[in-house]
Amino acid sequence: MRFTSVLMLLATALLTACGDDDESGVCPAVWIPAVRMTVVNTLGVAVQDARVTFSLDGEEEEEATCTQQGQTEGSCLEWTTRNEVGRYDLHATSSDGLRSDSDEVTVTGGACGPTGTTDVQLVLPD
Repeated sequence: MRFTSVLMLLATALLTACGDDDESGVCPAVWIPAVRMTVVNTLGVAVQDARVTFSLDGEEEEEATCTQQGQTEGSCLEWTTRNEVGRYDLHATSSDGLRSDSDEVTVTGGACGPTGTTDVQLVLPD
């Protein structure tokens, strides 16, 4: 009986700690990117060979991650950033370096990172 009571208390404590309020100090094991980006031309056609970068809170610019596993460079449909909150400066450049677009988004969340993913579409002019 005593063992069952201890297990019930432990299970309750774990369920409480895994709540979604970030105040518990326990973060979920699910990785949530802060920003997900697509790059299109002015007709809305995906630009798969764009170079996509970002910086977080004014830090050094870094390459965004292509989300499709096994994709080779030049054939990406979607890119993501880190899973941290803050101000993201986003930038996409065409493969020839002649066209570009930029945007800025602020991602909010809690101690465990963003509570959701912000979708951004960057449009490369003709």
